[in-house]
Amino acid sequence: MRRSAPMARPPVVVFADFGRRPGARRHAFRFVGQTLAMRGFVTVIPNLRGDARMPCTDSTADLALAAAWAKAHCGGYGGDSGRMFLMGHAGGAHCAAMLALDPAGLGAVGMTPDDLRGAIGISGIYDAQPAGAPADHADPSAPPMLLIAGQRDHVNPGHTNRLARALRTVGGQVAEIHYPKLGDRLGLTRQLRYRATALDEVERFVRLYSLTRG
Repeated sequence: MRRSAPMARPPVVVFADFGRRPGARRHAFRFVGQTLAMRGFVTVIPNLRGDARMPCTDSTADLALAAAWAKAHCGGYGGDSGRMFLMGHAGGAHCAAMLALDPAGLGAVGMTPDDLRGAIGISGIYDAQPAGAPADHADPSAPPMLLIAGQRDHVNPGHTNRLARALRTVGGQVAEIHYPKLGDRLGLTRQLRYRATALDEVERFVRLYSLTRG
């Protein structure tokens, strides 16, 4: 796998994951940080409390706190706080999408969606329950979003379809990518990172919107 040329001050990616188990622990996703670091990005992976059911309000609040921490401290790790992205998998993708689309979440920690350059969701659980679905907050002024799903995923890819459609309907910036033969976590797992292009798409998205917004 190629190593990307470093940026002067690299973008910051705050990554969140939780699925069926409560309180996904960040050490289980150390490989995500390592992989994104190889692509030239400073990566923050917080612990989330996890929620028993959707909507994942506690975990969304935890991710907001992590974003605020990253904004305040990423400069000490060489990152650019003005080029921050949220990225999530499964329930973590739900949290990232909610913070990008609903100003209340980041507002609670003194931030706004304008503090984000973009949001990335992989195998996202976006509308498991009508209340609190990210699509309800679709807004053309929201940060750009990259939504990735596998057709063999245990999470129904219809979640990704519906959120992308809601964003397109209001004129939001969204890229939707489906992999017909891949399932959970796509190119983020050690087994798939060398043959899936998901990480290439993530890198392309982050680099594009690190340079421009809107």
